[in-house]
Amino acid sequence: LLNDLLEESVALADSKSSLSSVASSAFPEQRKFIDDPAKLKALFCTRRAAKSFTAGIYMTEVCLTYPSTNCLYVGLTRDTARGIIDKDILKVIDRRHSLDMDANKTLLEYTYPNESMIKVIGVDVSEDEMNKALGKKYRLVCIDEGSLYTINMRHFIYDILGPAMADEEGTICLFGTSSNFTQGLFFDIANKKEPGWSVHRWSAHQNPHINWQKQLDEIRANRPLYMETPQFRQWYLNEWVIETDKLV
Repeated sequence: LLNDLLEESVALADSKSSLSSVASSAFPEQRKFIDDPAKLKALFCTRRAAKSFTAGIYMTEVCLTYPSTNCLYVGLTRDTARGIIDKDILKVIDRRHSLDMDANKTLLEYTYPNESMIKVIGVDVSEDEMNKALGKKYRLVCIDEGSLYTINMRHFIYDILGPAMADEEGTICLFGTSSNFTQGLFFDIANKKEPGWSVHRWSAHQNPHINWQKQLDEIRANRPLYMETPQFRQWYLNEWVIETDKLV
């Protein structure tokens, strides 16, 4: 019995140390977003502002804090979701902080020693993919690329995910950059037309891990005409403009 208590004490101390290490890795804007107590949160940023990495830190913190809990990471498709969150985010966080995460690439499930898990899915192919989230319970759901979905996001978030958050009073987060889709749930949230959401904004200038100004200076020097395009205004300035030369 004494040995069991000692093992539990060591495990708890290790967990607290790991959690502290992960939490301290967030830069101030990430920390403010993660610590926001709102149950519906949106992150509206430029490209390379560490939106997806924010989701990775957030889900990892929740998993380390609450044993046997479930988090859900949602992308456009299963492959794109895995491409974003697997090697360059969850595995990086795991390696940096020695978390001993177990990654199941077949099921796209990432499990921690305390049996908490991050599940990765894609939902923009059909309504059948959305329905795969039914019947589960989650403490945190992070939906990436929020401005690009063609499915009914209101139905997915409010009707399918909403009840799944009730057991643990969970949080739903929507992450995205402006795009050609100047309508829909994410557009309304980002433009403060959808009540009930706490919206956070920053640009890649606040990301301390990249030199965003250097890239802007290189574009200005070598490709100045690109700065006049809708794509530049979307990705680099986070403005809602439509590329009129797009045929579809």
